[in-house]
Amino acid sequence: MIKAFSLGRIVATPGALQALERANQSATFFLARHAGGDWGELERHDVRENEYGVAHGFRLLSSYATAAGEKALDYNRSRPICNHAAFAGRVLTETKAAAVIPTQIDRLPEFLEFEARISNQQRRKRSMSETSTLIGYSGRTIGREELALVPTPAATETHRPVPHHEIVQALIETLGFRHIGVVHDEYAVSPDGMKAFGVLDLATEMEGCRFSIGLRNSHDKSMRLAMTCGYRVFVCSNMAFAGDFTPVLAKHSKSFSLIDCISVGVDRMQRNFEPMRKQVEAWQRSELTDVTAKVVIYEAFVEGRLEAPKHLARTVHDLYFEPKYEDFRPRTIWSLSNAFTSAFKDLDPIPQFRATAKLGEFLEARFSQSF
Repeated sequence: MIKAFSLGRIVATPGALQALERANQSATFFLARHAGGDWGELERHDVRENEYGVAHGFRLLSSYATAAGEKALDYNRSRPICNHAAFAGRVLTETKAAAVIPTQIDRLPEFLEFEARISNQQRRKRSMSETSTLIGYSGRTIGREELALVPTPAATETHRPVPHHEIVQALIETLGFRHIGVVHDEYAVSPDGMKAFGVLDLATEMEGCRFSIGLRNSHDKSMRLAMTCGYRVFVCSNMAFAGDFTPVLAKHSKSFSLIDCISVGVDRMQRNFEPMRKQVEAWQRSELTDVTAKVVIYEAFVEGRLEAPKHLARTVHDLYFEPKYEDFRPRTIWSLSNAFTSAFKDLDPIPQFRATAKLGEFLEARFSQSF
């Protein structure tokens, strides 16, 4: 379930209305898809931008082809300063394009009726029980008890989905055998319950941080069970991972041993703790010029070398050059890294986990250092 959002003022160009008429389709069909979070035929990066936009009130874009095969309908909800929706007979590539609608725009009575119906649906969604909202992860992380409420699909002859909470329990037990305690853990689950990400903060500490383990799992074979090591910064609770998630098994077959797989993963994570500690210390000592910091931010967002929403470029810039914490006033790689992870906290949980996992690889490659 996506976060409820207002459709805004709804207008349409004559070209769009003609395309609908030729296809014998109603605009309410496409508006319903948009309101339900089905963005149509968008590139992957536009889908990611929409996820961020729903959470923070930014532009939302969707693109649909009519039954007649005309790819001519775009719905654009601009930022609040010019908030209205537009069905246009051409592609809208700029956020502000929705504010400059061609002449002879018709306001359709059926749109008004549809918008009222959507508003009622949104009110009903907000009144649903807390448990139903959890599985949709509604912009927040959940705890271990709530994770256990997520249903697991039935096993097939070739695939046995492993419940998310069982993996977490196996991981905590495995850490316990190694005398490693867990002091905090949190999880994010996709709306359909199929994908889960989590981070477990450990009792083991280093200067200014404590070690953590990132975890991911899926029930639908979209990604393999995987882990990564990381750390949580004391002063600001920033979450950082050393790199992307590393799979701990090839597939969820009926014969695999969960404890054995988790044990292998934990052994691999433990071997990375000392190199990661040395890396953090090196980053804390490594000074940056202002030009280098700006180039790194430019490469991350403008050149697209980091898989993260582009709107965060300004936030990262401001957090680095105007830090909120004294610990990050030194102009170092460490401060820049925390500017990124602080900005990522504006994201919903699953996008935050994904962006954070990609950040370690990006910074390692950029500064030619590895954990």
